[in-house]
Amino acid sequence: MVQKGLAEETPVHVVAGEGYGPTVMVVGGMHGDEPAGYNSAARIARWNIKSGRLMVIPEACKPAVRKGNRLSDRSGDGNLQDLNREFPAGKTPWSPLARGIWNVVADKDIDFLLDLHSSSGLYKWGNGGGVGQGIFATNAGEADQVRRRLQSYLNDGFIDNDTYKFTGATAGEDGSKRMLKHKVGADLNTPAILFETYRGLSDERQETLTTSAVYNVCRRKGMFDK
Repeated sequence: MVQKGLAEETPVHVVAGEGYGPTVMVVGGMHGDEPAGYNSAARIARWNIKSGRLMVIPEACKPAVRKGNRLSDRSGDGNLQDLNREFPAGKTPWSPLARGIWNVVADKDIDFLLDLHSSSGLYKWGNGGGVGQGIFATNAGEADQVRRRLQSYLNDGFIDNDTYKFTGATAGEDGSKRMLKHKVGADLNTPAILFETYRGLSDERQETLTTSAVYNVCRRKGMFDK
């Protein structure tokens, strides 16, 4: 449990397989107006796996999820905060909630992290109109390889309209973006991906794409029966 007993309290679900294997962490609900992320994470938390561990935080920022807002007033002073801008590389996370989440990430020796989101615009090679249908990796470990593999897997198996094909990018970390996935890559050298669907698609479609992406990552790591 993160922030137990407080208004920000949110559960960490642990799904353990019978056999030894990797630990994959899935985070949803950083932003409360992105239901595809937190609904998909809630579904993933109910999976059964063969080996390894799934660590799932479906509603990272529960106050934002409750109100359906991207930002939340967690300090009670009217200052709206973006949880996914509170994880500076090489420094202590800015808020108690961010520190609580980071403690879980750092303590559990995870092998891969997926942060689930959605966007109101499509990502088209950095044109600034949105980041939907985008997969964004850090330089750490296998993150770039996984990103490219996911793009091919989803585009070949799930997308029949080129408008909604997944693209993405891989970038290093200079400490300026303060996102969880960047801190995971920079501080732990652990591969991480931020996964974005397009909110112009139906909720069901977005959740299918999101859960399929996470399943693909876990299956390739041997966490399911082949």
